[in-house]
Amino acid sequence: MTFTKTFGKTLFQVGCGAMLLTSTAIATAAELDLGLSNDAVRVGFQSQVPNRDLNWFGNYAHAEDAGNHFDLGILAKGRSNASTGLQEAGLGGKIIFLNGDSDVSGSGVAVGGFVAHRFAEANLLKFRGELFYAPDIISFSDVDGYIELGLRLEYQLLDNADIYAGYRMMEYDIEVGDVSGDLEVQDGLVVGFLLSF
Repeated sequence: MTFTKTFGKTLFQVGCGAMLLTSTAIATAAELDLGLSNDAVRVGFQSQVPNRDLNWFGNYAHAEDAGNHFDLGILAKGRSNASTGLQEAGLGGKIIFLNGDSDVSGSGVAVGGFVAHRFAEANLLKFRGELFYAPDIISFSDVDGYIELGLRLEYQLLDNADIYAGYRMMEYDIEVGDVSGDLEVQDGLVVGFLLSF
């Protein structure tokens, strides 16, 4: 337990340091994402790594019954080889942190990515799906695993602003002593907007 808590703190320190270092070289292309559901709010930011086909990103989510979730990650992002230019994809990973209610806390490393498709017949519409997963072997402290699934339909309202609606599920597997179970940060309908600058 001591090792996993120490390792979790080290992950948090490394993640914060990476975010500070990367933020000193932010390119002009960046996005701010705000999503709301009935009992949770999620704020995200992403930006290109200069001179690389990479994006770094960070998210914060707060849920009434679950507490606070943070993540920081990096994705290799570009056009999908299976597409005609209307589809893009990203693969990578992120460090996740949970500061939950009832003194539940932990961290992990989640791997995954996303696929986004813009419709040729209605090019203001885009579908996006993403999936991240952290198994037990790379989850620490009270966290035994993590899964995140997001599906949404985006509509380009302005040149630099999209609105969206969809579904998001963010769930931790928790083990505290002899007690184990699931902790849901989000699970249900989400609406929000995406600003590009």
